[in-house]
Parts: sequence; structure tokens; C-alpha cells
Amino acid sequence: MHHDGSYKMKNLVPPNFKLERFFAKHEFNVQHLLCCSDAEAIKMSDLLEKADDECRELWDNLALSYTDSCGHPLLRKEIAEMYPTITVHDVLVVVPQEGIYIAMKAFMDTFINNQQKPHVVVTYPGYQSLYGNLESDGADVTYWKAQYDNKSGWYFDIRHLQQVIKPHTKLLVVNFPHNPTGWVPSLQQWNEVVNICKEKKIFLFSDEMYRLSNNDNSEALPSACSLYENAVTLSGLSKTFALPGLRIGWLCTQNKAMMLKFQSFKDWLTICMSSPSEILAIIALRNQPWILQHTMGIIHSNLEQLDTFFTIYSEFFEWHRPPASTISFIKLKPKLLGKANGSVSDWCERLAQDAGLLLLPSSVYDYDDSFVRIGFGRKGMKETLSVLERYILK
Repeated sequence: MHHDGSYKMKNLVPPNFKLERFFAKHEFNVQHLLCCSDAEAIKMSDLLEKADDECRELWDNLALSYTDSCGHPLLRKEIAEMYPTITVHDVLVVVPQEGIYIAMKAFMDTFINNQQKPHVVVTYPGYQSLYGNLESDGADVTYWKAQYDNKSGWYFDIRHLQQVIKPHTKLLVVNFPHNPTGWVPSLQQWNEVVNICKEKKIFLFSDEMYRLSNNDNSEALPSACSLYENAVTLSGLSKTFALPGLRIGWLCTQNKAMMLKFQSFKDWLTICMSSPSEILAIIALRNQPWILQHTMGIIHSNLEQLDTFFTIYSEFFEWHRPPASTISFIKLKPKLLGKANGSVSDWCERLAQDAGLLLLPSSVYDYDDSFVRIGFGRKGMKETLSVLERYILK
């Protein structure tokens, strides 16, 4: 409200989602995708073959009606069993992107009563909605930036996190395993992050969409929602579980007041989930070992091929094998970029146009124009690398 009584409406159109606009332009217009973050999708017929008697009956007698707004009770039970200390009442089933939107709106609603502009710390680079929603709503956002070492690759420095937290910091947003670098903290480092939030009474939002994808024989980190009552975990079936088409994710938290806000915000969005998707999701979570074997088999095979390829072409690429996830953020060397005026973005555009192969430039993350995101969760790596090889050698 202005002094003259007039009201200036806030810009209601969100900023361009650069990553999604990039995919909208290219994803279905190229033959080879080497940047996707999902795993090779499981066929519905194969998933249905894994249904137990209860799920088979649910599927065969399924009515395409509205569903429980919080999620199917059996689905919430399966989700809750993944997290110690979490009950079915601590789970809200959402579309993954919707889950981020709901959580960030609920956080800002919680902080808005404080006259001081809420300060938030977010891992960066990252998926744009993890910080974009907060920035659009007026939060004071500071980036906890990933560090890059030419010899060892990517990492996040806990000391840097401690430096960027302020006395009035209200929220820490993290994403581990990290998109786009694939980095994951050690258990000790993870406990340090959680303890910082506990000691300073900071809410913690943990994007764990790539959880259970560790490829170095290490155990998956305990989920944030199991470690801290003011932590919120986002996860789902789109990445490691190889079922992005189901559009099933979830928010988990022990904070009852925050969960009520999540439920209220969801009423303004999807209201409830797709009934077929929920039954298929129950089947999936009851067959986790089978799905993880599917995904990790592809990841291990692809990483071996990438190790070999980048060793041969180390003059063009700087490769550091990530410990988890289905993606990595690799540096392109000047020798490769000479024909594109040193620009990774231009080089990726030419690669898509001339070779029909898509890599994701770091510019879509509003990050230094020196890196590309590479995905290794899908089949067809041998053929795709041969296309890339021919292009860089021509």
C-alpha cells in the first residue's frame, strides 16, 4: 500500500525456470540425451508383475475417483517405514515440484510475522525452485556455494556454511546427493549440518530426491526428518526409483504445525493425487530392492564407460566420478571450446543442432559458464558416447 492509498500488485508471474525451459526447447528434438537426471524408467507391465495379492486386488478394482488428500493410507505407511521416528501422520504425498512450492510458501508464511526480512541459506548451484520461490517472495537468500578443486572435484565446506549463517537466519535448504554435482557429505559432515540447525533453531529443508543412489559402497545418509523435529524431507519416485511418470513424491516432518500448513497449501494446488499412480507407487515401495538393483546396475555400468571415455579424452574434459546420484557437473577445457568462443552454452547449442546430442550447460543454473551436467541413469550410454566422440574429433 502506497501513501496515496494505491496498491502496487506484486509480479505474479514467476521468473523463467531456465532448466525446464531449456529442456522444453530441446528434450524431444534430439536423438541422444546425456544430461537427464532420472533413471531408466521402469515399464508399467514389469512393475505390475511385482504386485502382491493386496496390490493386485487394489489395481484390478480401482475406481478412478478422488483420493485422500494426504495420500493413500497404504502409500503413506510404506513411506513412513523408510524413516525412523516418522509416522503416517508425518507424511504428505505430493507431486515433487509441488512439494517444494508448498514447503517454501509454508516457511515464508511462518516467518512473515517477523518484521525483519527472513534470511535463508540455500545450497548452490541447484534446482531453481529451491531458491527461486523464496527470492520471489522476498526472502533474503544467501548461497552456500559448492567449491571446485581441479584435482578432487566438487565439495561443500561446512566452515563456509557457518560463515554465511546470520543471527536471524530462519531456514537452511540443502540438496544431498546434490544436483548437479552429485556430491554427498560424509555422515560426520551431515550430522554437523543438522546440529548447526538444531543449535541455532533454524528450520531445515532437505531435498533428498537422489537418496539411495550411492555408488561407492557407502550407506545412504539418514534422512533429515528422522534427525530433527524441525526438518522437512522432500523425496519421491522420480529419480532413484525410476518412475518419474507417476509424479509421486512426499514431504515428511515431525513438526505438526508445519504439516498442517503443508496440507492447507496443497488444497490450493493438486488437492489429491492420481489414483492409479498411488497404487503403482505402493507396489514400487514394496519392491525397493528390485528397483534399486535396476537403477544401480545401470549407474555402475555407465560410470565404468564414463571413466574410460574421460580418461581417453582428458584433454577436453575434467571428470571426477561422483559418489552418488544420477548426474555429475563436469568442466569443459579450453581446447574443446575453441570453436564456440569459449562459451559452454554456445557449444551445447551447437552439439544439439549438429549431433542431436543434449548436454545441460551450467548457465541454466545461473552458474559459471564452464561446466555441463551429464546424466548416467539411462541406458544407451555406449551409443551416446560414440556420437559425442565423433563430434569432438571432427
